[in-house]
Amino acid sequence: MKFLFIVIIVFIISGYVWNLSQGQSSPTDSILPNHAQKLLNNPNYVFLDVRTVREHEANSIPDTPVIPINELASRISELEKYKDQNIIVYCQSGSRSNKGTILLNENGFNAVNLTGGLHQWNGPVLTQ
Repeated sequence: MKFLFIVIIVFIISGYVWNLSQGQSSPTDSILPNHAQKLLNNPNYVFLDVRTVREHEANSIPDTPVIPINELASRISELEKYKDQNIIVYCQSGSRSNKGTILLNENGFNAVNLTGGLHQWNGPVLTQ
């Protein structure tokens, strides 16, 4: 019994060390679309689109700035005016916005990822 306990502990520690060696970030904070929709007009929150400009122009949550994920690191200074606000980061499905949320939080912003992105968003959308 003691041997089995030791084996289990070794596996748990090995898994933890392996995750660290893979450079996996901790999970980001996220917000469900129905909750985020209630914050759309709240001045303490800003929505940030990290899709391409073309995607943003085709459809987007109203009044949201767009900085494509591949440009976010080099353009992060443009978001300094939102440093005292909560940023809800979104994309089409939630994958790119997850990366953007991590980057923003690492740079001192208070950001959360919109779970499911626009695929799950039922709020207002501007279309072209």
